[in-house]
Amino acid sequence: MNTPVKILLGCGSLLVFAVIGCAILIFVLANVGPSEADFIKVERDGAEFGNTVDQNGCMTDGYRRTRGKPMTEIFNVNDSAFVEGCLRTARKIPNFCKGVPGPLSDRTEWQSRECETAGIGPQTLSCICITQAKQAYCNYVE
Repeated sequence: MNTPVKILLGCGSLLVFAVIGCAILIFVLANVGPSEADFIKVERDGAEFGNTVDQNGCMTDGYRRTRGKPMTEIFNVNDSAFVEGCLRTARKIPNFCKGVPGPLSDRTEWQSRECETAGIGPQTLSCICITQAKQAYCNYVE
């Protein structure tokens, strides 16, 4: 076999493996993780909990839920849903949203500070989801 044919076969093989890998990833992402019913239940649980605490209590419990989770955990929407539900029903406290970046602002530095203040590493995806729930609440609800 000559060199151009080998190169074409090698590139074709790589393309086939890439397509198969993407198909597997799409299947896993679509079929693994919390369902919509799980999300709704957790959000309701958060709203019930919110009736008993103030907004800081929601955040404290949200951060507690993230501790010990892997840094790369993909399916952490339940933690975020809990905090979103909680913040909607919790007692409002003054200045809760002070310093929260706007929806189009760079939030990376703010998220890192929030997670570090909570005693969680700044690169933990679960913690980032919790801060995003606070940001969404402060920008769209309050």
